[in-house]
Amino acid sequence: MKFFLIFANGICVAWTGFIFLYFLKYNFISWVMTDIPSLIQMFVVFALIFGKKILMNISIPFLLFYGAGGFFIFDWSSRTMPAQISHSIMILTTLYIIYLMITRWEIGKLAIGIMLGIILFVPFRVFEIYYLEAHPEIKSHFEFFKGK
Repeated sequence: MKFFLIFANGICVAWTGFIFLYFLKYNFISWVMTDIPSLIQMFVVFALIFGKKILMNISIPFLLFYGAGGFFIFDWSSRTMPAQISHSIMILTTLYIIYLMITRWEIGKLAIGIMLGIILFVPFRVFEIYYLEAHPEIKSHFEFFKGK
């Protein structure tokens, strides 16, 4: 399962990077701030590869917010299906990390990682909102995916 999640998350990052950087002509910072799930998936891929349990656990709040939140923000149409697949993989990754920690009786690391993730998530989310408000041309691209 671990190798599947590394591969699937890596494919999602590569695909969205290709779309945003090549087709939409975003610069790297605009891509990262517009497509936060790719940054999170990249982070999780490295945490899974190197087996860093605290880093995996830190990613849980981010994966849940952007993965599960994407189900409700984006339309369920053919044009948004790659994004919805990515969100599904994020949820599956979260469930795998939680399962891994519980079956290895590392509940303390799970709790510490989630708490650190929440502490890091709040300022990160504030910065993301500020960046999107300062760059309305990027924020307007979300309308395509919302089905409006």
